[in-house]
Amino acid sequence: STLMRSSAASDVYKRQLKSRFGVETELNGTQLGEGTTLYGLVTDTSGNPVRGVVVSDGYNCVETDANGVYQMIRYKKARFVWYSTPAGYEINTSADNYPLYYAEIVHKNIADRHDFVLKPLAAPETDFTLLCIADPQCASTADISRYVNETIPDIEATVETFKAKGRAVYGITLGDIVFDTPDLWSNMKESMANRNLPVFQTIGNHDHLQTETSDDNAAANFETQFGPRNYSFNRGDVHVVCMDDVIYTSGTEYTNGFTDAQLAWLRADLSFVPKQKMVILCYHIPLRSGTARNMAAVKALLSEYAEAHLMAAHTHYNENFINTDADGGLYEHIHGAPCGVFWHSALNGDGTPNGFMVYEIDGTKI
Repeated sequence: STLMRSSAASDVYKRQLKSRFGVETELNGTQLGEGTTLYGLVTDTSGNPVRGVVVSDGYNCVETDANGVYQMIRYKKARFVWYSTPAGYEINTSADNYPLYYAEIVHKNIADRHDFVLKPLAAPETDFTLLCIADPQCASTADISRYVNETIPDIEATVETFKAKGRAVYGITLGDIVFDTPDLWSNMKESMANRNLPVFQTIGNHDHLQTETSDDNAAANFETQFGPRNYSFNRGDVHVVCMDDVIYTSGTEYTNGFTDAQLAWLRADLSFVPKQKMVILCYHIPLRSGTARNMAAVKALLSEYAEAHLMAAHTHYNENFINTDADGGLYEHIHGAPCGVFWHSALNGDGTPNGFMVYEIDGTKI
């Protein structure tokens, strides 16, 4: 039937939608647009709306309004909706202390509603410590045993040292959590659960499923365990972005860089970040001055900020690389691995011991 677009007809249409599908047309005083397919409310633990929280489906980015409401037309391939934790609020975690800043999108209704609750920090975290963990790359239960008995205790001891100084501590893995072994995903997640710091995750080439030819399908195991592949959060004066820079085609064939859709998302995400902030971009395969897709555009975006650092892995050796092809000479930190040379010894390829990197961040200095 033909629907007349008069105001009265539109009101009838909205009432029919709500009656048939449970779709809301108003939330906490905010009118929802007719085309809205993803929306929700962000409040603090006292029930107050939180304004200015960036929410994304991995393709679009919007801010919550004065009523704490976000709304968007979700991208058809979007699997998650997530928020970029503001600096003044705690990192929400699951019962096993994994960062929990996202919800899976449900497609059974015309529109999906997902609400989030944020807990205000007692005091700002202008100073904090960041642990970057590159390439655990476990291929067997024996590898996991070494990771649990060698790496994890060292991480936890390091965390306690900084906590004793009153510093918050966060961790990020930089990809290759497993080594082409999808059966070990739950074991690896369990190995990092219930620790004394929340650990964010980044996907690597060996975290993609080799039997898939679609990049999205190849990353499905990772997403099932850890959520979005491209996301961000804020701590103090720092905006941290984690991205999938593995463009997977089939089997063991892949290139590195960022798709046009990822570049558009990054540009949208950074549009909400003041230029005086520090940006830390985490990914797996080093960019250096190579031919990674959309590399120049990404570096140009980061060069607009007062301070920016690139965190990469993949090589199993340490390298400090200054990108002279970018304004300001972006610093790419290429990390050695806790697995060293694939758990065959206690050393990385450059002779440094198996381990992880510790960064002390004060304001916008690292």
